[in-house]
Amino acid sequence: MAEQVCSDEAIPADAVLGLLISLIDKSLVVLDGEAAGDARYRLLDTIREYAAERLEAAGEYSERWQLRHRDCILALVEDGRQDVQPRRAAWPVRREVYRRGIAEYGNFRIALQTSLAHGHADEGLRLCIGLRNMWLPHGDAREAATWLDRFLVLPGRGGVRAGARTGPGGRRAEIALRPAGLRHAGALRDQRAWS
Repeated sequence: MAEQVCSDEAIPADAVLGLLISLIDKSLVVLDGEAAGDARYRLLDTIREYAAERLEAAGEYSERWQLRHRDCILALVEDGRQDVQPRRAAWPVRREVYRRGIAEYGNFRIALQTSLAHGHADEGLRLCIGLRNMWLPHGDAREAATWLDRFLVLPGRGGVRAGARTGPGGRRAEIALRPAGLRHAGALRDQRAWS
């Protein structure tokens, strides 16, 4: 993901890992374990804020990086959605996609916020549709409804079938019609299944 988002004409993709290791050696980036076979890295909040300020001051903080990150996350979400189509994937595959999703939760929210800030309704709704299998078993129906509502009122929803059952309108209705008790019972059942 770092290679996809950070590489450009100035930094080739094959140089990103070396740069990342250099930042780890300087304790600016923390190696945070592994999820779905991929190493996880993170910045401490204070370092992230400082880096964002420095990029802004240098004029290098652009929406291009935000959109590249969002597009990378959107591809991840849509690939994961394909992997767990109902009754098509074995439980170990579903469990791995779910665990990867838990690890990427912060990135999902950043991608949703980027789409909303730029008024990109289609991309935001595609993220919401793809995240349905994360939100509902995780017990986050309220968050799902909130994001869907934000994107459904934006203009320019040309590429997403708003009226289809599997589209954003159908997903929003599905969330609204699930009684709270069923949501919690479903979350507990799914949580046991993922364990």
